[in-house]
Amino acid sequence: MKKILFFLVVLIVIITGCSKNEKTTTILAYTAMENEYISEYTEAFNKKYPNIKVDVISSATGETLAKLMAEKDNPQADVIWAVSDIMILEKDNILKPYIPIEGFEEIPLKYKDINGHWIGTSVWMLGLGINTEELKKINVKLPDSYYDLINEKYRNNLLMANPASSGTGYMAVKTFISIFGEDEAWKYMDALHKNIATYTSSGNAPTQIVSRGERVGGFIPAYQGVIIEKKGELPFRAVFPKEGIGWELEANALINREKIKPESKIFLDWLLSEEAMKILAKTRGFVTNPKYRLVDDYPNNLEDRLKTRDFKYEIENRERVLKEWERRYGKEN
Repeated sequence: MKKILFFLVVLIVIITGCSKNEKTTTILAYTAMENEYISEYTEAFNKKYPNIKVDVISSATGETLAKLMAEKDNPQADVIWAVSDIMILEKDNILKPYIPIEGFEEIPLKYKDINGHWIGTSVWMLGLGINTEELKKINVKLPDSYYDLINEKYRNNLLMANPASSGTGYMAVKTFISIFGEDEAWKYMDALHKNIATYTSSGNAPTQIVSRGERVGGFIPAYQGVIIEKKGELPFRAVFPKEGIGWELEANALINREKIKPESKIFLDWLLSEEAMKILAKTRGFVTNPKYRLVDDYPNNLEDRLKTRDFKYEIENRERVLKEWERRYGKEN
């Protein structure tokens, strides 16, 4: 018996020693995910994969895309995580096709590239965030249409993110074009511009500013407004305009670099797992895997109300549209 116990103790020591000496690999992820949510993902991932360290650099969508394009000849990151508009990176061969081993088949085709260049994980929608107390002060009813916002009573009381730096801002522009057609969209934005107090650099800023009562309303990621309204602690309403709901796709991808770490693929696999999708659904609500969606607080027939996306048109015209937006509404204007 003593020999058996001694053998077991020695075995435990050996195993423990090996485990401590096992090499830790670090991968770098670029993301547009809000900083306050990142740790829940990395901690959950590290519990399952303690020898893979995920370093994360978070910045606005436009900044992340610009960084990836600037680094295309010498990639620094290993993976893209939860970033919108990454389809535009395909033409520069920045994305390496990879089909994760778990969950890929369960994601509808319109939310992924069939060859694995990018995989959408959540659909986030454009909404209006309205501070109802501030709304009373300008004496207008709760808006239900985009056109309500060109009322002169909103003068200097609306916020929108800059589309050059923010995915939310660019989504707003794309939504107007999709709903009204491009010519009418510019006419609408000309009228809307008169009521915009400022174009923020971040898509998250309008939610924060409006919720504090510093402005009446703004164009926001709808999930943020839904969360605030559900908590019921602030005079805040999330509005989905009747003309239709613009949406954006947060997607993941493997970066095309000379040496691809196997651990990068493991992280991308995990991001489609049940565990990761359930974490994502808590804040995004509408995740691309239908099994894990949490959309009870969203409008009925939500998916039917999403405007049709023309990814090819958006990619081909992005630079032109942004230049025209800057010409009309940039700092000098």
